[in-house]
Amino acid sequence: MLPIPILLRLARRLEMLWAPKPDPPTRPERAWGSLRTQLTEAESLRWRIEQATARRLVCAAASLKQELSTLLKVMGRRIEEIRAHCDAPPPRAPDRCEWIRELRHLESEFGTVTVRWTDTVIRVVTEPIELKNVPLGPFAIEFNWSGGPSASGSRAFEVKALKPNRPAGRSDVTHPHVEDDILCAGEAKEALDQAIADGRLVDAFQLVHSVLTNYNPHSAYVSLNEWDGSHCAQCGRRIRSDDASSCEGCDSDLCDECRVRGTLRGVRRTPLRRLPRTLRRLPGTTLPRFARHDRAGTSGLFQLP
Repeated sequence: MLPIPILLRLARRLEMLWAPKPDPPTRPERAWGSLRTQLTEAESLRWRIEQATARRLVCAAASLKQELSTLLKVMGRRIEEIRAHCDAPPPRAPDRCEWIRELRHLESEFGTVTVRWTDTVIRVVTEPIELKNVPLGPFAIEFNWSGGPSASGSRAFEVKALKPNRPAGRSDVTHPHVEDDILCAGEAKEALDQAIADGRLVDAFQLVHSVLTNYNPHSAYVSLNEWDGSHCAQCGRRIRSDDASSCEGCDSDLCDECRVRGTLRGVRRTPLRRLPRTLRRLPGTTLPRFARHDRAGTSGLFQLP
């Protein structure tokens, strides 16, 4: 549990960062200035309409009225914009007491909460995580508060594996949804951004934890089906451990396609007397389909159809 002095200091720091900033006066001031200019123009149009009507200039008066009607519609939009700005409730951020409650709630959810002041980081540690019988180990979830409420959720968090079980050939991936310690929040990104903007710290950490404990194969950096696999030495394709075959010559892992292709190349260069042994590597093949005698009938090379 965080000591009281550290808890109060952190709550005060977060309160200052999340305090609503006053809106710059440029937008309403521009609307007021535009409205004043349009009002002057409307007065001028009204005077010209009166003059045209007095002189019985029917067409000119109709054109001026149409112009005045368009201008009044624009003025109406400006008035609505100013009214909406005046009616908008002032932005509210959590006060210091609410931040203290958030931090204590975070401790009750995750246990120990660590604060690194120099890195502006709040850190918790998850339980060991296992997805589809693949153990991934515990993770440290680190929230950098320096960005305040405007920080992007996925960028404000770092997820670091404490006992990493990385997939073969991907040292930058420690979880199907974590690459280079950055979380791919997927569909939870919008909710994560909103939780940080609102100062709902516990909700933000729980969303990250939910992504870590659930698997979405459509947004995974590496599929769990291929997590314990390897790379084919021939084509470089990732293969599952139970689908890999070992090359007899170099003991490298090969996918089924490259293994069959290598065996067929061996068949093409195999003399007749050694052909049956080679063909035993290919289930379902028969000697008459592949064998073709040369003139000597014993040492010829055999071609596949």
